[in-house]
Amino acid sequence: VDEASSWNYEDWSELLFQTFFSEENGGEDILFAIDDPVLAKISALSEEGEDGGADSLARAVKSKISNRWRLGNISPAVRAWERERKGAHPALPVLALTILAASRMAADGNYAAHNYYVPLRRLLDPHDSGRGAPGDFPTEILGLWTSVRGWSEVDLEGRYGILKADMTGGHFPYIAPALQHAFLRNSDLHRLDAFFRVLGLEPASEPPVGSELRRALKSWTSNKDETWARRL
Repeated sequence: VDEASSWNYEDWSELLFQTFFSEENGGEDILFAIDDPVLAKISALSEEGEDGGADSLARAVKSKISNRWRLGNISPAVRAWERERKGAHPALPVLALTILAASRMAADGNYAAHNYYVPLRRLLDPHDSGRGAPGDFPTEILGLWTSVRGWSEVDLEGRYGILKADMTGGHFPYIAPALQHAFLRNSDLHRLDAFFRVLGLEPASEPPVGSELRRALKSWTSNKDETWARRL
């Protein structure tokens, strides 16, 4: 793979596959937790600041769909890939970008739909002042999520994990899958380890029932002001 700052769309497909799909996830749901620090880390661009990986990913996606958000431009690559079923699924970079937008929206603590589309649009064009769903996003995005889930669950037989998508997002069905994966982040998992230690849980022990667990988590985070505590 080339220097990370100049990675193309296909490079990012492979990078995301190698990072999030592994035999350790076999049979389990994949947490496709994309945010600025994660992209900086996995793309080895941390020395350029947190935005380095995100900027590289955005450039790669823009090269395929333009700043007019023509997600349909990905369809020929998906159809070609579906005939061969080799390599990483070509929709991964686009889906990663949608989760990145959700993570930036989550940082603001406001989950209104227009607050999702604003950061989404500005990933490809910082001067985009639009507020609604861009381009053919509403007609194409759920099909891409469905295709990737089928690939991970059927073609790969779940050996490297299953990338699921919430298609029951009520008033916001097109952004529900991105919100699903942005709600928790990889960095949150380490904090949950600390939470479970506070509860005295061993790795193989039985966790509390749902309502009890929610109360304990709420109590644990109630005196913490950080953004991650509000997410949990």
